[in-house]
Amino acid sequence: MVQAFISFEELWREICKDIRDGSLSPRIKSPKMRKAVLDIISPNSTLASKLIRGCLPGGVNLDPTLPLEDVTFAVVPTFSYFEFIPLHRHEKDCSSGGDDFLEDKPIPLSQIKVGQEYEVVLTTFTGIHLS
Repeated sequence: MVQAFISFEELWREICKDIRDGSLSPRIKSPKMRKAVLDIISPNSTLASKLIRGCLPGGVNLDPTLPLEDVTFAVVPTFSYFEFIPLHRHEKDCSSGGDDFLEDKPIPLSQIKVGQEYEVVLTTFTGIHLS
């Protein structure tokens, strides 16, 4: 699940472009998959715009003149509180298959380390918790 979110975090702009244009990324190599998707997809700029707004990180837009897909945000510490749950890869035995993650206790932004994987927990002023 964590890997799916990591991939989405890296590719959401490309996915939104494909939805907006009614196209399919050349990353998708399988002919059957390409045909199945291209047979049903059509350009949908409204949906792409909604997804872009939902995918943009919380914070302050550093340059409001940029198109949405190029916007960069800065996290404002007073906007919400961020905690990070360190994830440690746990190798399962062969019979259960795959990798799994063990979670540590949440830590503040000031304690995160480059290269470590985290689950992000966001608490807003209204007390909404997102992870």
